[in-house]
Amino acid sequence: SGRMMPNGALTIASLYYQFFWEPAMLEKAPHLVFTEPNTFCVPYAIAAVAFGIILRMERVQRQAVAEDPAVPMDADEDVFRITVDVNQDGAGESEATAKTE
Repeated sequence: SGRMMPNGALTIASLYYQFFWEPAMLEKAPHLVFTEPNTFCVPYAIAAVAFGIILRMERVQRQAVAEDPAVPMDADEDVFRITVDVNQDGAGESEATAKTE
């Protein structure tokens, strides 16, 4: 999985160079993509599919958290209580005299 990230980044960089940077720097005509009348919706379909995949992954993760008994479901279940014992001088007790329960 760690090896796929650099390969994906190189692929994206290569496509950017080929389709955008090179034509702009060398004053070439841009590469036209999805120019046929029946292919104009392809970029929107790709974005919609990516959104659907991310949405599904989020729902699966939320369901897994909801089914995990170790995760508190109610906000009141996750409570931290901090207590400090103060002596008569107003200073906190030292470690040596601190009470343990």
